[in-house]
Amino acid sequence: ALLLRGLLKLGAYTPAAGWVAFAARVALGCAVLGAGLWWAGSALDWLALGARPWARAGAMAGVLVASAVVYFGVLRLAGMELRQFMRRGA
Repeated sequence: ALLLRGLLKLGAYTPAAGWVAFAARVALGCAVLGAGLWWAGSALDWLALGARPWARAGAMAGVLVASAVVYFGVLRLAGMELRQFMRRGA
């Protein structure tokens, strides 16, 4: 925040149009993702799964895939084109 404030004050950085909406969509996606991971952390008994390493690895893989689907799904439902995450130029 301090770096952004300094850059804005010096005129070294001017945000592009639409950056507030972009940040709001990403924040919404992060909030939903965090809630889902919090739920997964409490719903699955990760310590008990330690006795069954393949079950634990499968559960972790499932949570990771579900997290990606939820995050990008929320962004898409919020109106974000996923192409906005693609790198343009060098």
